[in-house]
Amino acid sequence: MPAGEVVEERTMGAAEAGRDEKMDTHAKSAKWIFEEGIRVFGMWEPIYFERMRGFVGDNQKLIYDFKRSKTFLKHLADKGVNQVWFNWWKGYGLKHEKECQDQVAKLFPECHKLGMRAVCYCSFGSLTFDTLLLEEPEATDWIARTQMGQPTSCQVTYQCFRRRPCFSSDGYLSYMEKVLARAIDAGADGIHFDNIGMQAEPEACHCERCTRLFREYLQKNYGGDLGEEIFGIRDFSQATVPWFNQHNPAGKFWRAMAPHHWAWIDFKCHVLGSAAQRLTDFVHKKNPDCFVEMNACEGDGFAVAFWRGNDYSLMFPKLELVCDEGNGAPRLNAKGAIVGPFRMKKWARAYGCAHWAEGEEYDFCEDLAMSRAPYGFWKKYKEYQLRAVSRARVAVLRERHSLAYNRWDPYEETLAIEQYLIERRIPFDIVHNGQLNALDPRYKVLIVAGAEVMPDDVRDSIVSFAKNGGSVLLTGASGVYDRYYRIRRRKVACIRNMKDYEEAQKPLNAFHELIGPDPLGSDQTIIRRKVGKGRAAWIRQMEVDKLPRTPENWMIGFDWFMLPGNATAIDSVMEWLVPGGLGFKVDTHSKIYAHFAERRDTGEWLVHLINLEYPPKMARADILVEVPKPPKSAVSISIDDKEEKWPERKEKFRLAGNILTVPVEDVRRHRTIIIRF
Repeated sequence: MPAGEVVEERTMGAAEAGRDEKMDTHAKSAKWIFEEGIRVFGMWEPIYFERMRGFVGDNQKLIYDFKRSKTFLKHLADKGVNQVWFNWWKGYGLKHEKECQDQVAKLFPECHKLGMRAVCYCSFGSLTFDTLLLEEPEATDWIARTQMGQPTSCQVTYQCFRRRPCFSSDGYLSYMEKVLARAIDAGADGIHFDNIGMQAEPEACHCERCTRLFREYLQKNYGGDLGEEIFGIRDFSQATVPWFNQHNPAGKFWRAMAPHHWAWIDFKCHVLGSAAQRLTDFVHKKNPDCFVEMNACEGDGFAVAFWRGNDYSLMFPKLELVCDEGNGAPRLNAKGAIVGPFRMKKWARAYGCAHWAEGEEYDFCEDLAMSRAPYGFWKKYKEYQLRAVSRARVAVLRERHSLAYNRWDPYEETLAIEQYLIERRIPFDIVHNGQLNALDPRYKVLIVAGAEVMPDDVRDSIVSFAKNGGSVLLTGASGVYDRYYRIRRRKVACIRNMKDYEEAQKPLNAFHELIGPDPLGSDQTIIRRKVGKGRAAWIRQMEVDKLPRTPENWMIGFDWFMLPGNATAIDSVMEWLVPGGLGFKVDTHSKIYAHFAERRDTGEWLVHLINLEYPPKMARADILVEVPKPPKSAVSISIDDKEEKWPERKEKFRLAGNILTVPVEDVRRHRTIIIRF
């Protein structure tokens, strides 16, 4: 958690786990969290950590103890809080932390009497040797060590007493299982893991154990013929672990084209993902109803797998909930573009996870998402949050390898096309590689933006989607490299003469069946083709300002997000890809974020509008929706209508053929339109 205890009330809802089989392919252990939703109050920091990090009051202990009293819990329950997140483990040692653990454990039954769940905060990646070594001298073997052999820091806040563990250490993970067993035995309803991820290069762990395991990993996956073809060697028993120096600084590292580098990224993801899965499985095995959450989400545009070994495809599938400190409240950036936690909500939902973000405003929008709606509104309308699933007709692929191996280009293309969809108020979902073989047929368009590293199986699924009647939009360098970051070239049986030699030099894009052999080598900026029963298009690039490639720029910051300069050309391509339209449109001159969902238990359709210009400007909008039959009514609700106790407002509508138009006036921060059939 950020410095300073975060104590504000939060509300979270999530769609019922396992209901939407097409999107939620990862069954969750603790299903109740998706049925109850969450209104959480957090007090995760123990008193010894508060003191050690500094900036505390001279009466800190009095305040600390009162907040862990029955009186304060009753106050929280009266406010509608249904979960309290307590401090449990901060890396100081089980003996040192026992007194504080016992203090909060005594409150777990009281929480349950008041109708609240008790959740235990456990640091996943922080060790404090000042106290831990007094209990566990062998912990010196648990910590991560840089290429220079130094300990790896946990934070960038000068908290020098904190060290990162080595996530390949069985000793550390076994100790963490003791920590978790104590929490579950005490009656915890959930585990909140903080401090997720490795430190960015050049501070990833290079200890002797990780070096040995990396070599074993390479031998297992690439030893023999494949290793000779990809790396040029067959035996990896002495393979090099990548390092950095003044001539090859980590801050300027751009793309991991050398096999040792991308394999090292894969290995780091494997180590961290395996550790996360081990502890998650431990919790669920000991108590299947105890949920697991991880503070694993980074800011949009930060290459988390590249830098920190945080691969969402390995981290998220078994989690019920993910925390997001990287994306702040919905707002307009310096360029006037819409930014906020919208993307990460979609990314979490792709793995069936609930999501909550630090600093989120009083929005009531995305399904499987957090909402800090007022308690009265939440009691009245929470089922519209908990039981809703997306009705988006556009899917954006976050291709794992491209985003893991390249710090910049695939992110710029992907974030830019997503920004286009956000600014044009086109609802979309984010999908991952594992969903492509059984991609939901409700999607009319699949977008693959800048995915330069393209495995054959992923390519085959995308081509099949187009040939079977879907529409595919490709952008930039999508399909230029194969799974091993090798340039895809024309296939020749052998090179016998100069003609064969010249042919073998020519590129062959992975998507040549859809957009031709070498779109980047052509003089075209847009390619459109009909393929099989579907359509495919390619756009050379998303025209946005490029962030300078300097060591200081760790991520594509929010102020660099913008509507692409070639947005009107993208409009034309989208209209060609879907001649009949997407069946949904929001016409407005205001900066509105739109989400389209369906309440599965009642069949009601929900159109969520978030006005990013409020309070200076209220908004109006015309909602156009293609409907299967005439609706019975259209009403709207808003978290802004507190003084009227959040009534349903009847909305006028008109029907022309199968197109329903609902004009909506005076949208303040939020309004949800409910279409009933």
